[in-house]
Amino acid sequence: MSALECGIDEVAHSLAMDPIAIRIKNEPKDDPETHLPFSSRALVQCLEEGAHRFGWGKRPVKPASLRDGRWLIGYGVACAQFPTLMQPSSASVRVNRDGTALARMSATDIGTGTYTVLTQIAAENLGLPEDRIRVEIGDTNFPRSAGSGGSWGAASSGTALQMACVQLREQIAKMAVADARSPLSGADPASVTLADGRIVTGDRAEPLEAFLARTAPDGVRLRLFRRELRQDPPETQRFLAELRSHPVSDSRLRYQEGSRDLLRGQTPEQAQCERDARLGREHRMAGREHQAQEIVADFIVKLGVDRIGKIGNRPGSSECTGARHLTFKGVMLCHK
Repeated sequence: MSALECGIDEVAHSLAMDPIAIRIKNEPKDDPETHLPFSSRALVQCLEEGAHRFGWGKRPVKPASLRDGRWLIGYGVACAQFPTLMQPSSASVRVNRDGTALARMSATDIGTGTYTVLTQIAAENLGLPEDRIRVEIGDTNFPRSAGSGGSWGAASSGTALQMACVQLREQIAKMAVADARSPLSGADPASVTLADGRIVTGDRAEPLEAFLARTAPDGVRLRLFRRELRQDPPETQRFLAELRSHPVSDSRLRYQEGSRDLLRGQTPEQAQCERDARLGREHRMAGREHQAQEIVADFIVKLGVDRIGKIGNRPGSSECTGARHLTFKGVMLCHK
């Protein structure tokens, strides 16, 4: 990143362009490699806000021209990226009749603040003070969620918890507008929110604690499962539907679904090929060569090839004489 950013600065200097302006001018509208839309990207806003706060417009255009006694004073800009890694996660949330909330998931806190982050997320989305939120994690009896590692813990578990809280909030809103005794009766559920421990819409409100004591003495609970968390793009949904229509084993289907999140950014066809080739290597390493050949054969058929010979034989070997070859991700395949 450092070399790239220095290169961009040199190009800007050669073109007599503002280093921020050249970055904004070249901001992509979608992922340059996959052409998929960004889930979130605020680089331009960040550059503009940073320039405003640091007085970028007042800087000398010529480098090394601003001094404070013996010191050179420089203005610089650079951009960096950090991957947003995600793992499938689940969460359960219950709002009790006393207006407190309990969130459970099998996430971990290794000292990086998972408890704090999850508490803040639940409090914000349920409209409750943080001291009214209790988070329990680190127990495998709780809904399965991502651990701490690869910087995906808070992003994965936090997203699951947020989605669970939002759905729970919507559930409470529907209950409130359907309750003839509630001041929110008859209101549009979409206009109802939770804030400061109350159910609110416009100028009408009711304490959450009083509402739950009347309508749900055991509290209101929602559990978000891993499958619900996966928000696949339409092309991936179509691909999975087609995949399920083929006679494949349950174990293989689970393998493909579990590996999908590691293959985001690929087309469904590329992801299918990657999974089949990888699974074929695993079976071969375990000594199940016949099963491996069936799996890779299916992989070849998907590419429009009729038959394959032995797996892993190099050109010129006795088994593959006269055969055509295909190498995919380091796996040598031949077909006659």
